[in-house]
Amino acid sequence: MISAYFWNSETQELREVTGADLRQAVTWTGGELWVDFEAPNEEEFGLLSSVFNFHPLALEDCQAETPIPKVEAYDDFLFIIMHGAALPTDSEPYLTKELDVFLRPGVLVTHHVKHLRSVAAVREAVGRSPATIMGKGSDYLLYMILDGLVSHYFPILDDLEEATGELEEHAVAQPESGMLEALQDRRRDVLHLKRILGPQREVITRLSRGEFKYIRPENLFSFRDIADELTRINEQLDLLRELVAGARDSYLGTLSQRTNDIMKVLTIIATVTLPLALLSGIWGMNTWVPGQGGPTAFWIVILVMVVGAGGMLWWLIRKGWW
Repeated sequence: MISAYFWNSETQELREVTGADLRQAVTWTGGELWVDFEAPNEEEFGLLSSVFNFHPLALEDCQAETPIPKVEAYDDFLFIIMHGAALPTDSEPYLTKELDVFLRPGVLVTHHVKHLRSVAAVREAVGRSPATIMGKGSDYLLYMILDGLVSHYFPILDDLEEATGELEEHAVAQPESGMLEALQDRRRDVLHLKRILGPQREVITRLSRGEFKYIRPENLFSFRDIADELTRINEQLDLLRELVAGARDSYLGTLSQRTNDIMKVLTIIATVTLPLALLSGIWGMNTWVPGQGGPTAFWIVILVMVVGAGGMLWWLIRKGWW
């Protein structure tokens, strides 16, 4: 699906461009053109080459999902790969969606295979108030999209932190067999986001330094604001990674403590029953032992065994071992 808009700076009008007019719209001057490719088919994807004449290597990166964000300056355009936050599903809890961006003076082209809430939100905002967004240039439009892209990470981090906190509470109060696997899943999610957002911060930092001619000086502060947000997100990820590690240690420590308590009880039982087994073995031999024979001898042996077991328990309690 292709969505295209042209903002005429002279007439202050927003025009929605159809696919048939796209070739002509590229040649228009005196305004800003934004073309969004969402899950394009083969014919639509071919327009990136035939109409916009983007470099084949950049188009190859669009077709093959690139796990690491990056920014590259070509002769006549700037190519950016970013990743947006995805809502969790039952099969895949926390994903990221790739966004490919082509920026040249007066033209912004976005490409993404999956639906992105940040792009959809900016599209709606452009429809409501085009002058405040597209009227400020294609680089400011890029800022709006990337700002929304980064902002959607905060709810996911809050959700991860809350889920990890609950797992830590259960790890101490009611450790279960599947809890270690759940903690490993949280750890994998955090590492995945860390692997994405680290390079993503570097991309935004380069955009905010004035390194590229396609970002005008008056918009550099806007990109620095995104860089600050990514710094806070990365710091929160570091804390979250420590929280997951702490929850895992708490779970393993609780299991170890429970195992020690069980072994302690079993050891006490074995220790208490050891003299009883010794006495019963001695008086149960087939050979004659003093005291064998008659009910009186039987009860005397029982009394000795009870006194011995009681004395053993008293000694263990006095030592503080039970």
